[in-house]
Amino acid sequence: MEEDRVEGSLESREDGRNPNQLRQLSLEEDILTRADGSAKFKSGKTEVLVAVHGPTEVKLSDEIIERATIDVAFQKKSGSNDYKIREIEKMMRSSLESIIVSTLHPRTLIAVVVQVLNDDGGVLSAAINAACLALLDAGVPLKSTIASVSCAIREDEKGNNIILLDPSKKEEFNSKSSFIFLFDQNYENGIVGCSTRGFFTQDQYFNCLKASRGAVAKIFTFMRLSAEKQLA
Repeated sequence: MEEDRVEGSLESREDGRNPNQLRQLSLEEDILTRADGSAKFKSGKTEVLVAVHGPTEVKLSDEIIERATIDVAFQKKSGSNDYKIREIEKMMRSSLESIIVSTLHPRTLIAVVVQVLNDDGGVLSAAINAACLALLDAGVPLKSTIASVSCAIREDEKGNNIILLDPSKKEEFNSKSSFIFLFDQNYENGIVGCSTRGFFTQDQYFNCLKASRGAVAKIFTFMRLSAEKQLA
């Protein structure tokens, strides 16, 4: 297997991090009074706010007899690509449907509203992390918690491939490929989902997966400790 280095010969990233270093994380829960659950998740300068409404009444046209309907609305600043937003909503809905015990609330609606407050890369990962925490805050029954990590591959000045964990928006733009991995608590044995962009080899994919699997353990720990602090 060819080796893409997590720590390469890049002198430094613009924010001073090492290639294998996540940005500083912060979390606030239960901050919206009109929502059943809410969470604001920050990764560096990227900031996402998620509100959960429900289970509540659902339109007859959207009603599903045996389970709850899961709806995701992704709100970003004007000028965003509508097709890309629809793809993000689709991926988030699929991810959340995999963990919500929706059969406990048939013929209802669980609405997840995502608002991007600032985008400096890794927005989808931040939104998934915030959504999971907001669902927990709302008391929605889950089969498991989930967490997401993004990474990218770029070349250094010598043409070597460097894996960058949690890339900024500029790093995403300048990368040859980027990845978003989604894990549940059984992260050591598999993944829940993945989204990719650009060109990469099979070895590069698995190298990024390995790096992201190590990083998501830190995110799960951060989420758990933050939740315990909120409850204290």
